[in-house]
Parts: sequence; C-alpha cells; structure tokens
Amino acid sequence: AARTLAVGAPREGSCHAGTSVATDTIATNENCAFAGAVYVHQLPPPPPPQPPRPPPPPPSPSPPPSLFPPPPSPFPPPSLSRPRPPSSPPAPAQPPRPSQ
Repeated sequence: AARTLAVGAPREGSCHAGTSVATDTIATNENCAFAGAVYVHQLPPPPPPQPPRPPPPPPSPSPPPSLFPPPPSPFPPPSLSRPRPPSSPPAPAQPPRPSQ
C-alpha cells in the first residue's frame, strides 16, 4: 500500500476540505478559499531491504611495495656459482651396521 502525504495551507483545519486523494493532483476546495490549495503527493513505496554488504577484506599484513627501488649495494652480491666451503663434513644418514 502506498503512503499519501497531504500538504495544505495552515488554515485548512478550520474548514472542511472535501478533496479526494489522487496521484499527482492539485485539489482545491472552492468552499473555503482561505484554506488554499491542498497538494496531494503520492509517495513511492519504500525500497525493498537490501542484503547486508559483506565486510571489507582485512588489510594484508605485508607492507605495500615501495615506489622507489632499493639503493644499489656498494658491495657486489655474493656469487651463487662458486661452491661454498662446507662448514662441516656431511654426516652419514645411519651409522654403519656391523656385518654379521
């Protein structure tokens, strides 16, 4: 059901306004000239309730990428081609079992 909103003169209550409620019409009561025109507006029905919006995704913990590249290091990067000296000799996975 659509709601109606009647807007009239302040003195419309002092006289009988025999106006019919219609859509987009300006009804005047000729019997009471002091009441002025009574504007009847047909209000549109309320919009249907919208589903709740999902919450925004939480910000990622990683910092945003820098707009400027990092400054070049004064030292050359270590070469990955040359073998690194082993800090300790590789230990056997299992101790050798005595042969029976």
